[in-house]
Amino acid sequence: MKRGGRLILWTALALALSSVGVGYGAWSENLRVDTTVATAQQSYHFSAPESCRAYVCAGEEKTAVTLTAQPDHEKTAVTVTGVTSELLQKKDAYLRIECPIEAQDANSVPARECPPDKETAPVDTVAAAAVPAGLTVCGLPCDGAVVARLPVQTLHFDVWQGTETVAGQLRTVILLQPRAAELGTKVSLALPYDDLPAEGQKIADRGEKLTAEAQFTYTIPVSCVVSQFNEQGGQS
Repeated sequence: MKRGGRLILWTALALALSSVGVGYGAWSENLRVDTTVATAQQSYHFSAPESCRAYVCAGEEKTAVTLTAQPDHEKTAVTVTGVTSELLQKKDAYLRIECPIEAQDANSVPARECPPDKETAPVDTVAAAAVPAGLTVCGLPCDGAVVARLPVQTLHFDVWQGTETVAGQLRTVILLQPRAAELGTKVSLALPYDDLPAEGQKIADRGEKLTAEAQFTYTIPVSCVVSQFNEQGGQS
């Protein structure tokens, strides 16, 4: 029995910071140096989670979306949730996530500003598998066993990343664009009669149309790379 349902996409982002280091040395033709040159340290973590922002961008439009952001206890990862699929239906729409970061100590090498450039090729593509989160038939919730049997959906997101100063704060910025061909507002559900709630069975017995709404959660792990600034005139 085919059933039409509305797919609601909740996007969950797991962001993780990483850093790079570089070492400097002065060399001479007449000098032999047998030692280890230590790399410069760069140590950043997420700060002020209440200042995290998320937007759905499409052309000149930039729509703020509600989100929650909770860093882990080491402040090196943060999970962002709260984006519905309807917001990503616009042509060429993509998600922009901004999370403030700060150095963990005074000895950390300054990070350089390097905004993500969507005109370039994406730095990565990530696959996000859906976890069924809920199903209602005729407005009545189905039990967890039924939800667990829903078909798994998969989306692929192109990723751009960088660092940018926004409102005086250095932020890691992630751009995520879903593959348009994979987005949809409807999925086909084949629910056995016995899986329907009692009211749904009555409607099916009368030959009337059943309505269903399914919810899925997508988890998208993304690494944030923070580049460092070389005070000797270059950048690394």
